Amino acid sequence: LILKGFESKILVIIVCSILGFLVVFSEPSIKILANQVEEATNRNIKSVLVVTAIAISVMLSMILCVVRIFYDFSIWWYVGIIYGLSFVLMIFSPKLFVAIAFDSSGVATGTMMMAFLFPIMTGLSGSVMGSFGMMAVLCMTPILVLEILGVAYRITASVDNKKAVKILLRLSKTEDKFSNVSKLKQRHDDLTKVS
Repeated sequence: LILKGFESKILVIIVCSILGFLVVFSEPSIKILANQVEEATNRNIKSVLVVTAIAISVMLSMILCVVRIFYDFSIWWYVGIIYGLSFVLMIFSPKLFVAIAFDSSGVATGTMMMAFLFPIMTGLSGSVMGSFGMMAVLCMTPILVLEILGVAYRITASVDNKKAVKILLRLSKTEDKFSNVSKLKQRHDDLTKVS
């Protein structure tokens, strides 16, 4: 009710987004998921990255929920757009990131979210029905954000692979240029002919 009394809608959006971001860091199940991801990927995907991505996604979902409450439009716009983008990104994102994204979706709606964020949305909307769909948005945005992270990871990995191939090709050419293998082979052939 304190947030509803603010005159500035932007201030309410900022406060709710910060709360959403901070609640993720206090959610134990998200930390457990992030540590399991780090262990499963041999520390290639850091747990801090997973927690930060989920925190950003919850922050975005809080912004979307508050905007929806203030401007009173259908939740189906969010559902259609976010799930549509998620299904398209599923094609381009590595399978590991898709699995992590859907796991994080379930984890993001844990006990801390329900204890802190749902009452805020219910208070802002004035009724439980006014906050209808908030859980759907909270479930969808981690999927979208982690799939975007997966696409970025795939692009970065392909760029790094191309750089590594160029370096290896350059090294192989210099090795051939300065190699004594042909001289040693010629010397070996000369010695074997004499004996």
